[in-house]
Amino acid sequence: MNNLSKFKVLTLILFLAFFLNGCLGTDDEQNTVSLRVIDSSYSGVAKELTLDTKDYSTVNVSIIRIELTSDDTVFVLKDYGTDPLLINLLDLGSAGILLISNVEIPVGNYNKIRMILDAPEEQNQAPVNPSSFLTIDGNATEYPIFIPSGAQTGLKIKLQPPLEIIDGSSFEIILDFNSENTIKKTGQNDRYIIRPTSMSAIVTDNS
Repeated sequence: MNNLSKFKVLTLILFLAFFLNGCLGTDDEQNTVSLRVIDSSYSGVAKELTLDTKDYSTVNVSIIRIELTSDDTVFVLKDYGTDPLLINLLDLGSAGILLISNVEIPVGNYNKIRMILDAPEEQNQAPVNPSSFLTIDGNATEYPIFIPSGAQTGLKIKLQPPLEIIDGSSFEIILDFNSENTIKKTGQNDRYIIRPTSMSAIVTDNS
C-alpha cells in the first residue's frame, strides 16, 4: 500500500472515530433530577410544633407518588405504590432529607411538582386509621390531615423557576412543606387540612 492509500485509510478511520464518538456522547449525556424535602419553619431539627395554641407532637404525611407535571406531560419521579412513605414533618428541619437522588428524566419543560398522599378528602368522613395525621400534646389520638382539593388530585406546587430539562442538565428541587403555614385547623371539629398554596418548590441548577 502506497503512502497516499495509507493516508486515505487513516483519514477514513479518524472520520469514523469522531462520528461514532459524537453519536455515543449524546447517548451518554444524562438528565437528572434530585428532590430534597425540608421544613423552613425551623432553623434545625424540630420536635415540637405550636399551632392554634396547641402543641403538635407528630405531623405525619404518607406519600404514595411524586410527579413532575406540565400542561401536557406527567413524569413519575417516585411511586411508592401500596407501601407509602411516611414522613414526620417535625423531623425535617431546614436541612431536610434527600428523598430522591439523580433520577433520569426526559428532555422537556415542567412547571409543577405533585404529591399524591394517602389522605382523606376534606368533605368526607375521617377514616378509622388515617395514614396522614397529627397528634397533640403526646396523646395517642390521631387527627386526620385532609387535602382540600382531594386525595386523587394531591398537592400541586409550582416550580420556581419552571424546570427546563435539556441534554446533560442536572437539577435539585427543594420542596418546603413550611408546616407552620401549611397545616391549618378548620371549623370546631378538630379537622386539619394541608394547604399546598403555602408550600414552595425551588429549582437549583447543578449542571
